[in-house]
Amino acid sequence: MNSPDNNISDENEKQQRLQEQARDQSNARWRDFITGIAISNLVGIAAIFAYRYILREIGNSNSFETFVTTQFVVLPMGMGIVASFYWRKLRFTGGESAIGSLAVTALALFCSFIFLREGVLCIVMALPLLFFFVFAGVTIGQFLWKRNTWLGMSTLPLLAAMLIADSQMPHHHAAIVADEILIRATPAEVWRYIASYPANEKPADYWLWKIGLPIPIQSTSQGAFVGAKRDCRFSGNVVFEEKIVEVQPARVLTFDVTKQPDHPEINGHFNLDRGRFELRDNGDGTTTLVGTTWYRLHVYPSQYFDLWAQDIIRRVHFRVMNHIKELAERDSRKHHRILSNSLP
Repeated sequence: MNSPDNNISDENEKQQRLQEQARDQSNARWRDFITGIAISNLVGIAAIFAYRYILREIGNSNSFETFVTTQFVVLPMGMGIVASFYWRKLRFTGGESAIGSLAVTALALFCSFIFLREGVLCIVMALPLLFFFVFAGVTIGQFLWKRNTWLGMSTLPLLAAMLIADSQMPHHHAAIVADEILIRATPAEVWRYIASYPANEKPADYWLWKIGLPIPIQSTSQGAFVGAKRDCRFSGNVVFEEKIVEVQPARVLTFDVTKQPDHPEINGHFNLDRGRFELRDNGDGTTTLVGTTWYRLHVYPSQYFDLWAQDIIRRVHFRVMNHIKELAERDSRKHHRILSNSLP
């Protein structure tokens, strides 16, 4: 017969083995989880360098400056499929797959910041899109690897072919944004601050400005005449250089952007081409000021990134036009006080 002490010893050894097995299983899960994150990003980095090499070889290096749809859709989906290969034995729930996808996306964006020198705000904008398609790739991969390993492997060359094919397609997205405000001042009083206006010292009230997007501060110009140089100054010494190309006194001022600033949030992503202020006399001592911007996007899918571009441009419009409104209405009130004081 086994003594009680022997039974206790056997039970302790059994418990210890179970604990070691549980620890080994946990370590193996973490190893597979981290391997999936790392390898998927290595594949993504390799794909980017291969993509650029192929474009250089076929003489289409201009495509470097355009971020095509497949770079934000097909590539992250492929990374998700690769990650799911290493996670196939982990039997992830939907929530765990989402956490893993977020980890893959976070590392990819960190690598973009370090190696591609992407701006922080560009990374913030890309995060929801990349996460969605990484998660889609993980979900698709879970289905493919259960069915057939070769079926999963065959999708990767197909995704690579789609990436190269998309880079050869024409990509043009030009758009216009127009906004207007009512100013309780005459067109002549508003016109005084159209070509140039003093610095706007108000603090940022837009969340992207609060985390680093340059804030419009001031415009300076040589004067309100055709050919005059005009600078639109933002925080952080960011300057858009402009040239006035149309002037209708107290009615219209149009300028072309001649030089964009060298800034990571702007380079390679979009071009501001033209701006215009239009003053509409309402006939009752007030003016409707219309601000319009013409721009081009170099980041796709344009349907997604144009939402960001329009929102940013509208915020710039209203900050500038509301500043002009305050200045013009201040002058108008001062003018009316002088007139009222001069009456007998």
